Parts: sequence; C-alpha cells; structure tokens
Amino acid sequence: MDKNTYIEKTKHSHSEKSYLTLKIDSNALEDITLKMSILSSDNCMKILMIIIDKPSKKIYDSTEVCNKLKENYGVSISKQATRKHLENLVFLDIIKRTEAVIERKRGKRTVISYEAISDSLSKLSLIVSSLDKKQINFDQYIVGNKTCLTILNGKYKNKCFKLDKDEHIIGRIGDMDFESMKYENDIILPNDYKSVTRINKPHGIFNFENGIWYFTDKGSTNQSYINIRKINENNPIKLKNKDIIQLGSGPHCVYMLFSTKYN
Repeated sequence: MDKNTYIEKTKHSHSEKSYLTLKIDSNALEDITLKMSILSSDNCMKILMIIIDKPSKKIYDSTEVCNKLKENYGVSISKQATRKHLENLVFLDIIKRTEAVIERKRGKRTVISYEAISDSLSKLSLIVSSLDKKQINFDQYIVGNKTCLTILNGKYKNKCFKLDKDEHIIGRIGDMDFESMKYENDIILPNDYKSVTRINKPHGIFNFENGIWYFTDKGSTNQSYINIRKINENNPIKLKNKDIIQLGSGPHCVYMLFSTKYN
C-alpha cells in the first residue's frame, strides 16, 4: 500500500456501526466527481445532442445553443449557464470550439462556434466506462469485507461504508437522531445531501441475492442514476464492481463508488 494511503476506522456516533475513511491522494477522486457532475446534468446532455444534430454548415455559438435549448426542449437558462455547459463538454473533449464569422445588425462579428467531435457519443461512452476502471483500484481497501460504497463528494467524501448484510437502505437523516438504532445496519447521509430522499422513505435499497448485489430506487423524489443512466423506480438493477451510483441531482446529490469482490 502506498505510504500516503491508509485506512481509518471510525465509529458512527454512539452505535456500533462504523465506516472506513480513505486517506488517499484525492486527485483521482476529484477527477471522477467532476466528470460525473458534468455528465449527470440533464441540460448538459441536451446541449450535447443539439451540437451533435447541428447541420454541418450552421454556426452554433452560445446564443444559438441557448435558443435551441428553449426551442427543442422548452428549457430556459441564461447564456452564461449555456456557455458553462458548452465549456464543460469541451473540457471532456467531446465537442470543440471553432472561430466563425456571422452577420449582425452592426456588421460582421467573429464568434466561437461549437462543433461535435467525430464519434462524440462513442467517446462519451468510453469516458463513462473508464471512470471506474482506470482511475482508482479500491481492491486494497476492501480488507476483510467483500463490498463497500465510497462517497465521492460532499461532507462524507472518501468515507467507505461496508455492505456486510443482505439488505441496506440508504437515505439522508432528515429529522432523525443519528443514534437511532432503527437504521443501525443502513447508510445514513447527512442533510448536506439535500437532493437525497430521507431515510424514513427511503431513497433506495441495496440487496444481496444469490451472490449478486442489486440497487433499487424506492420512488425517490430526485431519482437515481447508475453510470449516469437514470434508472426506473422499484426496478432492481444488478451492480458491477466499480459502478458509480448517483442519488439525486444538482449540487446536493451524492456520488458513490461501488466496490465488490463478488464480480
């Protein structure tokens, strides 16, 4: 194990439940979190489709993309927000900037137009698949346990929850006392993750059946995603080693890395 990496076992409040805190170089985790944050944005994905479907000779600057977003999807956001989404896609190397000259009322003007890169959707798929396979190897952290969930963002970033029962529900604490024994085998997140449904609903459930882990969204308010794909409620999804699970959306969601030795 790297000399800069160690595991700290921390008791959760006064109960016997504990989690692991991973003390590692956080660059890889931050890279995953940033990319997942970009890819999980509905507006960002809509903008990507607008760029991919753009007629070859058409100029799409941020103003035109903003207009198309409203025209095609009924979504109204500022030009500044549109430009931010576009630059995030450029950062992922899925689209590119080009200079173009357009006619305005006051004459010709040079603008930044955005173009799709060849096989943009294939590249998007590669980014998603590489996030969990190349960035971090968590096998060394699953010491004495078969499965864990590592929080990738927010207040609980780098905390690793063991999945050592056949069933664990997950949600945020809400008004409940952290010392409550009712959910002692479950994953309780702080209220910082406002987009996650409260534990008494709950947001979702992890089940272990016949050597396979499943995650089910239990009708959460802000939905769940696995590897940026939205999942339907009450439909168990088979989990694979290094899957990235997102509960909720926006700045107050939670990203988790699922690590297991079962598959």
